[in-house]
Amino acid sequence: MRRCSFCGKKQGEVRLVAGPSDVYICHLCVALCNEILAQEGTADRPPDLPGEPRERGPLIRTEVISS
Repeated sequence: MRRCSFCGKKQGEVRLVAGPSDVYICHLCVALCNEILAQEGTADRPPDLPGEPRERGPLIRTEVISS
C-alpha cells in the first residue's frame, strides 16, 4: 500500500502525488509546505538577474494517485 513519505498517511486516506523512486507526498503535506513558504515570503530569496535563465532542477515524473 502506498503512503505519504512525509506523514505516513495511507493512499485511501489522502490523495498522493508520485515523485522519484517511489516517493509520495499527500495533498495535506503539500498544503502545509505551501503555508510555510508563504510565511517565509520572498525576503530570503535573491532576485533573478535580467537576461539570465533561472536554474532549474531535473524534471521528475509526477502523477496524482486517487484512492
